[in-house]
Amino acid sequence: IFWLMSLRVTFLNRHAHVMFWTDWGQNPRIEKASMDGKIDSGPLISVALLTRDNVCYRKLYWTDQGTDSGVPAKIASASMDGSGIQTLFTDMPRHIVVNPKNRYLFWADYGQNPKIERAFLDCTNRTVLVSEGIVTPRGLAIDHSNGYIYWVDDSLDMIARIQPDGGDVEIVRYGSRYPTPYGITVFGNSMIWVDRNLKKVFQASKEPGNTDQPTVIRDNINWLRDVTIYNSHFQTACVLGISSSDF
Repeated sequence: IFWLMSLRVTFLNRHAHVMFWTDWGQNPRIEKASMDGKIDSGPLISVALLTRDNVCYRKLYWTDQGTDSGVPAKIASASMDGSGIQTLFTDMPRHIVVNPKNRYLFWADYGQNPKIERAFLDCTNRTVLVSEGIVTPRGLAIDHSNGYIYWVDDSLDMIARIQPDGGDVEIVRYGSRYPTPYGITVFGNSMIWVDRNLKKVFQASKEPGNTDQPTVIRDNINWLRDVTIYNSHFQTACVLGISSSDF
């Protein structure tokens, strides 16, 4: 388990033995390092105001919230060496997650009209999955065992999920005991999330209706922003017959 402070969304590629992360300090960028901790010289990608990223085996996908000076907000992609940057959608996207098995791209928007959307990786079949009962959806995560999309909403003190094809939203955790969930990941029968105000990393059942108290994995960690799992079962040697041209 990796948790992040002041950085956002690490992705670990076991085939290339590298990890990627975003840094949106004074010089927003995507960076990468080998698994032994050796950081590549210079940023992989520099952008106007990078906010979130994800990696889909052969490509990087990220959202950029734009700038007040006129740089538009967008979802973009690039090769894993930083080349071939493409704009996929121009909107107000924030958090993003990719399901390469089903060729789906999911993203959250918490602008004036908060929503969670889905599209194919070729940008077709754009669909709104959730547009009610959310305020600041963050930290999208995929349950690789069944395809459910999980997210946290720190305005509503809520963790929820929905099927990848839509349907009813299921509340997994809700209430003042979860004041500022900020990032989440799902593994096995559990979900793991970070809470910025409580400065803790929690683990609990991923199932709605489970009322067992969450386990505190770590506490007293400042500026928690995200959490991710490194597990070889998430990345097969071949992505189920999908060729590199599909990404």
